[in-house]
Amino acid sequence: MATRFRKSRRQRGTRYCGWGQIGQHRQSGSRGGIGGGGKHKHFWIRTVIEEPDHFGHDTLNSYSRFLVKKWINLRDLKNLSLRQPHKKDEKPVLDLVIGNSKTLGRRKYQ
Repeated sequence: MATRFRKSRRQRGTRYCGWGQIGQHRQSGSRGGIGGGGKHKHFWIRTVIEEPDHFGHDTLNSYSRFLVKKWINLRDLKNLSLRQPHKKDEKPVLDLVIGNSKTLGRRKYQ
């Protein structure tokens, strides 16, 4: 069919182009709101069926998944070094990663 014979071409000069009264088929008033409008009101049943998890939020998750289960203070290192076997001429070497997740302390300690 030629474009010039289409219904839309014939109705181009009319006020509503076949959509009846003022406001029909205009913007989003004929469909109940713009975007997700009405999901808590008149579109509630559709929201519950199609998107049951739309409202609400996820459970609170820690931003850090690294959980410190055991730690050691700097002031306790001296006691730990005395328990480690080492030769008298050598300085004791401590591996703080084994058994400890974190080392705590202050700049000035006694």
